[in-house]
Amino acid sequence: MVSAAENYALTDVAPGKPMHLFWKRYWIPALRSQKLVAEGAPERVRLLGENYVAFRAKDGRIGFFSEYCPHRRASLVLARSEDCALRCIYHGWKIDVSGAVLETPNDPNPDFPKTVRVRPYPTHEAAGIVWVFLGEGPPPRFTDFVFTHLPPEQVWPRAAIVNSNWLQGLEGTVDPSHVAILHGNVTRAARALASIDLMSSVNAPRIETENRPYGMSVAALREAGGGKRYVRVGEWVAPGLAFIPYAPDEPQQCIICVPVDTDHTLQWNIFFHYQRPMTPAEREFMRYGTGLDDDNIYEARLDDPRWGQDRAAMRNGSHSGLPGVIVEDFVIAESMGAIPDRTVEYLCASDISVVRLRRLLLDGLARLAAGESLPGQDGSIAVANIRATAGVFGANEDWRKLGGNS
Repeated sequence: MVSAAENYALTDVAPGKPMHLFWKRYWIPALRSQKLVAEGAPERVRLLGENYVAFRAKDGRIGFFSEYCPHRRASLVLARSEDCALRCIYHGWKIDVSGAVLETPNDPNPDFPKTVRVRPYPTHEAAGIVWVFLGEGPPPRFTDFVFTHLPPEQVWPRAAIVNSNWLQGLEGTVDPSHVAILHGNVTRAARALASIDLMSSVNAPRIETENRPYGMSVAALREAGGGKRYVRVGEWVAPGLAFIPYAPDEPQQCIICVPVDTDHTLQWNIFFHYQRPMTPAEREFMRYGTGLDDDNIYEARLDDPRWGQDRAAMRNGSHSGLPGVIVEDFVIAESMGAIPDRTVEYLCASDISVVRLRRLLLDGLARLAAGESLPGQDGSIAVANIRATAGVFGANEDWRKLGGNS
């Protein structure tokens, strides 16, 4: 367990708090690229407890700055999109993608616009997502993961707002022991994905971890008989990204848990395949239980104390009574409350990876306070080589050498 002070430090992302500043040292996936249409309506983006506006200019460039007009703080979500700028509908101030104020119609001084400053935030489009850097100074090198190099037809980003703190979502991604239990119906049904099917035989795998320059590797080890062992190795990349283990020839999944604010999470489920586009059947499996809108795949049932759980289905064989892996994870995170009290947990052997994650995050906050470099920001790390993997290997084979971890 962690102390109350540690729990607070890990979860509070309000402006000025350590975790808020920690996240601002990284590129953050903010919204799907398709959400921004050239000269279309600007979009509100809430990240780390602050509101921003994003828009695509006539020439395709992206503007990203504070939601509020620098004049009288009217929302620029309401603004007109003109040429390569937004014009506030209140007094007509016009701000281009670079943050330059071009016109202030209610002030006759032609030099006045030059005195107004609007801070633009650097953006980068990759994998069908607009990423933004919200920190001070020049941004670090973009974290070009394997899926950011693939053709668009091989990558499928999907987003949801979950009504819980970002940490419990992330903790679920490094917790292999829940998969064969909470997601048991899906693991038993997914015969087409061998790496999932093999999970169902052992509910309590041996969990081992290894610190990496970018975060942590988490291995779930299950004895498969005949001198063989079924191994799933996931990867956590600071601050909030996790590669979920599948066999190399199967569709892959990356989950990113981004703090909207202290009580809400923007969770990305990014599906991709190394060699080819996913088949319709594979995409249907990945979509199962979620909505069709890739910008909002989850509708929380907060008016229902059981989140729409189907108890009749549970009597007829469903373990959770919830529709699919993704929704099961969302509901479990929300069921803990906005922020669970981690001081009263009874942790067990399978929680070693969750404990290690918390310690590494706390270490990251300490490094931030000391002005030291943060995990994953060493320019020598080959981020594009990070791979999760799963398969049957020899019982004595070192899992740390599997995949493409670097």
